[in-house]
Amino acid sequence: MPNYKIEYRCLLPHGLHARPATQLEAVCQRFSASIEWCNRRNGRCANAKSVLALLSTDTLHHDVCDIVVSGHDAQCAAHSLRHFLRYELNEQDDSAVGQNSFVMPRNLRTSHSLIFPGLAANTGFARGQLVLFDVPEPSLPVDLAVEEANEQQRLLQSALAQLQQQLTAQHRQASAQTAQILRAHLSLLSDITFQQKLSALLSDSPTLAHAIMQLQRDYQTQFMASDSPYLQERELDLRDLCQQLLALIYPTWAKAKTLQLHTASVVLADELTPSQFLSLDRQHLQALLLTHAARTSHTVILARAAGMPVLTGMYDSRLTQAAGQMVWVDANAGFCLLQPDAIAERYYALDEQIKQKRLQQLQICSQAPGVSADGQRLEIAANIASAPDALLAFQSGAEGIGLFRTEMLFMDREQPPDEEEQFQAYAAVLTAAAGKPVIIRTFDIGGDKPVAYLPAIAETNPYLGLRGIRLYPYQETLFRTQLRALLRAAVHGPLKVMLPMVLQPEEVIWARQLIAEEQAVLQTADIPHAQFSLGIMLEIPAAALQISAFCPLVDFFSIGSNDLTQYLLAVDRNNPQVARYYQSAHPALWILLQQMVLQAQQHGRWIGLCGELASDRRFLPLLLGLGLDELSLATPQIAETKALLSQLNAGQCRELLTKICECANSEQVLASLNTGSVAEVRSMLSEECMTLQADWRNKAEVLKGMVDTLWLAGRTQQALQLEETLWQREEAYSTGLGHGIAIPHAKTDVIEHSAISIARLTHPVDWGSLDGQPVDLVIMLTLNAQQGADEHLRIFSRLARRMMYDEFRQQLRQAPTAAALCALLQQELEM
Repeated sequence: MPNYKIEYRCLLPHGLHARPATQLEAVCQRFSASIEWCNRRNGRCANAKSVLALLSTDTLHHDVCDIVVSGHDAQCAAHSLRHFLRYELNEQDDSAVGQNSFVMPRNLRTSHSLIFPGLAANTGFARGQLVLFDVPEPSLPVDLAVEEANEQQRLLQSALAQLQQQLTAQHRQASAQTAQILRAHLSLLSDITFQQKLSALLSDSPTLAHAIMQLQRDYQTQFMASDSPYLQERELDLRDLCQQLLALIYPTWAKAKTLQLHTASVVLADELTPSQFLSLDRQHLQALLLTHAARTSHTVILARAAGMPVLTGMYDSRLTQAAGQMVWVDANAGFCLLQPDAIAERYYALDEQIKQKRLQQLQICSQAPGVSADGQRLEIAANIASAPDALLAFQSGAEGIGLFRTEMLFMDREQPPDEEEQFQAYAAVLTAAAGKPVIIRTFDIGGDKPVAYLPAIAETNPYLGLRGIRLYPYQETLFRTQLRALLRAAVHGPLKVMLPMVLQPEEVIWARQLIAEEQAVLQTADIPHAQFSLGIMLEIPAAALQISAFCPLVDFFSIGSNDLTQYLLAVDRNNPQVARYYQSAHPALWILLQQMVLQAQQHGRWIGLCGELASDRRFLPLLLGLGLDELSLATPQIAETKALLSQLNAGQCRELLTKICECANSEQVLASLNTGSVAEVRSMLSEECMTLQADWRNKAEVLKGMVDTLWLAGRTQQALQLEETLWQREEAYSTGLGHGIAIPHAKTDVIEHSAISIARLTHPVDWGSLDGQPVDLVIMLTLNAQQGADEHLRIFSRLARRMMYDEFRQQLRQAPTAAALCALLQQELEM
């Protein structure tokens, strides 16, 4: 039989570690052919059907490897491997998250609290009792009884089965990132090399415990010798599995180390295994402080998925000695804080007030309809993958479900979901919607989303292969089952069903025929059901250019921006070699989107958009300008999107879209977005920028408080940058003009809406004024840089002149309301 040789250069930023090796092993296991992986750099070769064997090759970024495939299905295996290595074997760089350096807020620079800097592996703020998680190095009892060979095998197989069941149960309930890590652990557990090495060690070990401990030490030595820190971190995963096996086999002495949390807690540890992290009570766990873990450790990735603040590199021994004390973790600034003094207490109390006000604002925005400042309606819906997702989406303000990805019901299982299971899932979403519209996409599996119970199909490029509706004729029974479940669920609310990957009208005609046949089946069986609206996902450019041909056949359209973009630009966005060409700012995409929406509207058809483009705030003005009926995005982004939408002028957005479509490249598009004015014109004087009784005690608090007020008012999204800009001017010269008045000012791009803010202080503060007097009245001038220097100088100079008059100063101090202050300034500044 012929051999096939594949040359592969590793493009994974962290080398071939556990998660991509798990993906590679899964592909290789589909074939009976022998597949050997050899790293040219170090000469190490391994069985590619074993994750551990692959890891032992120490394949690093840019290493060149040879893969030799031999056996009766070698040709098919080599074909699939070439495709997988070229198009699918990649990963996001987890280390990019939270790499901010230690920053001391100006308001804390006079604090005497104990502050410990670290590296932020995930941002956020939390506080709780400091709890140590100290895991001693395991040691074997001297009196452990010798085991017979048969008994060792029985214990081992039982423990392997138990642990596999536990991990599988956790995997089914896990979020996407957590599930990915648990899949890697499951793969390691069933790995042929893992089991072979353990069996070999058993022959020379008096007990199974001795063999497992030796296996752990062997892998620790192997992984820690790697040149890749990322591969070194995988030693913790192997240790985790070995310790879990020991705990199952010898519960009396090897009980897994757990930590009981009884109150809000911050856990400090040298390192945590993934299973130890998952065992912690999330109701009480507030944050992690780790000594050794890196941003890419699996435990940190799990914490990140849970939205938990994490600081690493916490080596200071004084932290260990502070166990039981309250600790504050500010992973936004990159430090934790012990023994907070009055300054720190006040800083975080004020910060919490701002956060609560922002949450209240977003809650109000989330429950309001999506509408622009000049009244153009744009429904904001949610993308979901399960019924529980729907409940959270509607609580967060979703006006409907724009995309229910039903393929998640079909994946990671041995058998497809039956009709009843699907019916229950779809009915639960419609019930949660309580009359709001729900779009359910029929399963989009096959091609790049293989499932175990369907035959593997070797495809050079699965993104252009047998997927979506193209697969249905080959799996008609599966499709008909889903259609019956959808028809039955339709009695629970207004349902829209969307077909993926549609290219031509004939596919819709065929689908409608099947729907009619399944309706007849349900009618004959006297099973309750109802009709639903039928639409298609526009993701193939050919269909997008032929919308008028589909309009007689469908009730609605939804644009799948992810695939539409990569098909239009001929870019596989998951291929790191060409991913830079995947540009949502490409003018051709916006020209096509404009044509699509226009065609749909001309034929009276509803049209929405789902995909990552809907979540990118840079493009919200263009999406509004298109005139879409709906945007569907991730649930956490609903409130922010509605808030931003409420500030936009749809008319100006349409003008900007026209300008964008005339651009020559992505750079011009982005430049136009940065300079184009699409926000509803807002007066520089507004009651929301007036603080009549400000309880701020020093200059730093005043500047932060006034900037936070602008942030809450939606006039800047970059509060820290604006605050720093104001401080740079203050450090050059004081803006305290005398008579108890200061006029801090800045002209900068980080201000989106120019503003004149006023704060009347209940406690006068030192400002370094020219006359040495404390300040009790602050007038802050913040202008957008695009509005020109003339306006800035005109207002500042007029203000400075008017401040010379005692009568004007008293009027500012005594105006009874924010509205009266605005009216006074409007008159005096001739605005």
